[in-house]
Amino acid sequence: MVRQDDIYTVIELDPLSRVILNSLNAHVAIIDTEGLVVAFNKKWKAFSDELQESWSHPYLDENILTCLQAPLASGSDSALRLLLGLKEVLNGESESFTAKINLSQENQQHWFSVTINTTGLDSGAVLVYEDISNQTISRQYLRETREKLAKYFQNNLYGILVADDNEVIIEANDEACKLLEISLHDITYSNISSYLDVEVDAGEIQKKINREGNYIGEHVLKTANGTEVPIELSVILFRNETGKPVTSWVFKDITNKKITEQALKESEQQYKLQFNNTLEGTIIGRPNGRILAVNPAACDLLGYTEEELVNKERDIIFDVKHPENCEALKQRRKNGEFTGEVFFTHKEGYTIPVEVSSVIFEAEDGTEKTIVSIKDISERKAIEQQLMQEKEFTESAISSLPSSFFVFKSTGELIRWNTMLENDFGYNADELENLNILELVHPEDRESIKFFLNRGFTGERVNLETRCVSKEGRVLHYLISGTSFFQNGEHFIVGSGLNQNDFKEIENERNRNAQLLTQLFDNSPIGIVLIDAKGKVKELNESFEQLFGYTNDELVGVELDETIVPSSMSMQAKTLSELSFTGDAFQTETIRRTKEGKEIPVLVGGVPVELDGEVIAIFGMYVDISERKRLENQIVELLETEKKARLHMQDMFEEAPSAIATLEGKNHTYTFANDRYKELVGRDELIGNSIAEVIPEFSDQGFLELLDICYREGKPFHFTEKKIYFNNEETGEKTVHYLNFVVKPLHDELQNIYGVIIEAIDVSEQVEARKIIEESLAEKETLLNEVHHRVKNNLAIVSGLLELEMFGSTDEKVSQHLQSSQSRISTIAKVHELLYQNASLSHVNFKKFIESVMIDQSKLPGYKAHEIISEIKIDDVVLNVNQAVPAGMLLNELLSCIEDELEGDITKHENRLSLVMKDLGSCIQINITDHFGGNLFRSFADTNLMEKQLRMELIHVLLKQIDGELTIDDKEKPTLTVSFAKREIKGPHSGLN
Repeated sequence: MVRQDDIYTVIELDPLSRVILNSLNAHVAIIDTEGLVVAFNKKWKAFSDELQESWSHPYLDENILTCLQAPLASGSDSALRLLLGLKEVLNGESESFTAKINLSQENQQHWFSVTINTTGLDSGAVLVYEDISNQTISRQYLRETREKLAKYFQNNLYGILVADDNEVIIEANDEACKLLEISLHDITYSNISSYLDVEVDAGEIQKKINREGNYIGEHVLKTANGTEVPIELSVILFRNETGKPVTSWVFKDITNKKITEQALKESEQQYKLQFNNTLEGTIIGRPNGRILAVNPAACDLLGYTEEELVNKERDIIFDVKHPENCEALKQRRKNGEFTGEVFFTHKEGYTIPVEVSSVIFEAEDGTEKTIVSIKDISERKAIEQQLMQEKEFTESAISSLPSSFFVFKSTGELIRWNTMLENDFGYNADELENLNILELVHPEDRESIKFFLNRGFTGERVNLETRCVSKEGRVLHYLISGTSFFQNGEHFIVGSGLNQNDFKEIENERNRNAQLLTQLFDNSPIGIVLIDAKGKVKELNESFEQLFGYTNDELVGVELDETIVPSSMSMQAKTLSELSFTGDAFQTETIRRTKEGKEIPVLVGGVPVELDGEVIAIFGMYVDISERKRLENQIVELLETEKKARLHMQDMFEEAPSAIATLEGKNHTYTFANDRYKELVGRDELIGNSIAEVIPEFSDQGFLELLDICYREGKPFHFTEKKIYFNNEETGEKTVHYLNFVVKPLHDELQNIYGVIIEAIDVSEQVEARKIIEESLAEKETLLNEVHHRVKNNLAIVSGLLELEMFGSTDEKVSQHLQSSQSRISTIAKVHELLYQNASLSHVNFKKFIESVMIDQSKLPGYKAHEIISEIKIDDVVLNVNQAVPAGMLLNELLSCIEDELEGDITKHENRLSLVMKDLGSCIQINITDHFGGNLFRSFADTNLMEKQLRMELIHVLLKQIDGELTIDDKEKPTLTVSFAKREIKGPHSGLN
């Protein structure tokens, strides 16, 4: 293979051919008359290297006709087309051949436009592959997209009309034709204004879209048959290939929505009227149990007044621990509603079984509320079976009837009945089976029943009222209706009976409720007046009389507006009256006139009373709001006072010695900053800007995240000597400050967070001064340690001199005195050594001090006290150095004195003593016990021993210095005890005072 200027060839090519081949973007190869590849360009080579099977792009000296055999065997159409074209050109049948082939490479499809041109007589051919993959894929995508759009257009649930710039409909989908009640043929090329009464000018439509979006709103669509259909309408404006505007109108039939809205409106009106006038108790509250409103029926049922229930918890009327009540709450929370039976609690403490319907709904403010309807079913337990809603098919149809149902033979034998018959007569199913119907009838009425049976067989419906007798002998007033039918060659009578005993009780209950409603009207604290359709007063209650001063006789039959409406309010009163008679309830504040002519502010409401859709009367309700108006005026005054207080507070902030700023909103926008704050941050233009804009360096220091947490969670932050830097706006240099500052949330009157307040004190000078003091203290501590070290060394020199004196002395008493002095010096030196090693310069660990002293003393010549001590138990205690030094010296003198008392060879007294030091909290106790017994401690009680006089005097001085006490307990094992209280002694310490 020969490479000539990026051309791969086995033949010599002239420079022009090489340039042409190398400049082409296509894959180019030259083959000879036998099909051998003799040259190709870079594009051919690069693609051939990527292919796993390069039958379409063979290398040099490879025969393309041979390479095509393998794909031909596997059934490749592309290989077959290429082979046929090559043979046509190479055999001279054609000078040129063009085909389209497809190649697969690692799940990727490549499409090529192949051109085969002859190079001349008997000299081969040129293969040119142009990659058309992108064009092919684009055409496929375009075709699929058009198909999808067509399906979407026709299958859309919305009606779509497409109109040109002349308002002519050029396209419509099936849904649009269906709504317009017209065929596609008839609607095409018709004018869109025939169906839509909207602005169709393209310029106006574009402006509306730019301002409000594509949604136009609710409009009326006129169908081909003249029917008007309410719709929701949207419009899309685009331009066709010629640049002319085209509009696409999308609409949806909202007839059902409008019907629903109207029904909802009527339902709301009916609900308001029903809430106040229904015989069923209604309670509105929260799912957590808070009661928001109750109607009069609920108050009557539960024995409470409205004031005793509103804003109270439901626990006073509803025992949540009752099993059935608890289950009802769970079901309501799970399903959002509950219908069934529960138990409420009367004010007097007894429970009331009620039928309840409770629903959780979302209020307009987005919170959850509940509405609970309750009905006392104490007196209706006997007819519960009438309210069953679901039974098996035949039993449900029979048992759900509000009356007894029966089927019996012509002989009077019962063969089918419902549970109501059993309940009414007190018989069970076994007793009623095969019972004759006449046995249930009162003896005096059986003849009329026989007459009924005779007429029943004629197929006529018979109604009659008769008396029946229950199993217990109770007389039932029964209304019976029945007829006969013929089946399987036998006559049957089917009928129903209604026990009118309950209806009589219900009638009594209705009368009682009417009385209650009348009492509610008469005794309501709200002034109520009933006005007929002509605007005249029909009735008014006592509260109305007290409010306006008129009696019932003075106003009945008189037009209300002419008596209590001031002349200046006559138009408003007329408007309100007309509004009520349209079926709309209203509530507003206005002015009305009393009988004495005094004008008073009132809250007036009107509730229409409708019958068969017609307003026949209006309940007018009046509440004197004079007191509320007075309170409102006071509130306005308080707001003014608060505003003045806020301005006064702002003045205080301006004069405060600390830097103060307030920021509001989640972006932390400055609303106030005093001069000290502006001076601290180095900025003047703060108000109205966010903190991130004017002080961006706070973000790098985590300060903005801190403000976000405070604003979001209400969490305050306090910092002491916090290092903060500010960038100079002009030079960019950082200025470091140390601040004591606090960040706290700001709350409005509803306790909602609306901002944060920052208060900071610059303590940079104090921090720098403290650093200087700390460095000075560290230097002094080093010097003090050096002093202790040198004192210890000097005492060691003195101890060494005393030891030399002992070596040169022949007098045993002198040696003993020198040894005692050396021991005392060693004890004092040990304190300075511990202070030098210890972090504290005023306290030492007394246990470590005693142990160190014992070890050092044992190394002194002639000192054998440690050999006589068998046990040392010392509690871990820290003492003031002014107590530790004399206490250590005292222990040393005691042991030295005890050693002097031992005569002869001291090894005979090994392990004789035990040393125990106890920390008793407020005091220290040191016990030295003689386990051999004897008078080892007698010298401490005998003050006449002259040779011990100096040591004993020293012991008494040391005891006095630590305010200690020495006692001796002469038991079988004598014990010497030293006790002293722990004290904090100020001033320089000394071994002696």
